[in-house]
Amino acid sequence: MRLKVKKAGSVEILAKLQEAASNTAELVMRMGSYVRAVSVEKIDSGDGLAPWAESTKKKYENTGTGKITALGRVRASVAKKLDQTFRRKGNDEARQELRAVLGGSSIKPKNKTVATLQRKLDRAKQQLAKGGSVNIGKRKAEKHKLLGSLGRAFSVKASSSQATITNNVPFSGVLLEGGKVGNGARLPERRYLEVSSEVRRRLADITIDHFLRR
Repeated sequence: MRLKVKKAGSVEILAKLQEAASNTAELVMRMGSYVRAVSVEKIDSGDGLAPWAESTKKKYENTGTGKITALGRVRASVAKKLDQTFRRKGNDEARQELRAVLGGSSIKPKNKTVATLQRKLDRAKQQLAKGGSVNIGKRKAEKHKLLGSLGRAFSVKASSSQATITNNVPFSGVLLEGGKVGNGARLPERRYLEVSSEVRRRLADITIDHFLRR
């Protein structure tokens, strides 16, 4: 495209337009970053996304985040993580103590972490024996987001003509489009990343802002 402009006085505006046109990579990166920000906000809020399945919702409402379950047992994920930590450090004695505590043995662990865990178990058993309830921490439903930390896994790359927005979570595609996952469950479509009419309008504003340098 060729333009012929007649104008009296300063042509500073043309110089600015030329400068902006020669740096479209900056514009494209701004556009990509905006689309990413909209997606992160949508993931964090869950607005417009299919909710958890009813079975998942009930599970999270009845599952705590503490180390001890409502039945007075060590949460399986906690026990597994502790055992992995001790194994990585080569602490076989602590692993044996952990197994003993999990098995209900009344020992005095030398390892501080295992000893703390045993005290929590003892308190839970006492509460249950009195007909009380165990403090299981916050409900998982209070802390767990619909799509977890998916919004923190975006990256944006830009050239002079194209922005590529990637989510680095391996299963992010099935979370977006829906479909079967490894355990055979079928996930609903959750369009957390899309260019809506409102997003397109804002991208147009960003383009104007880039060229006019407002």
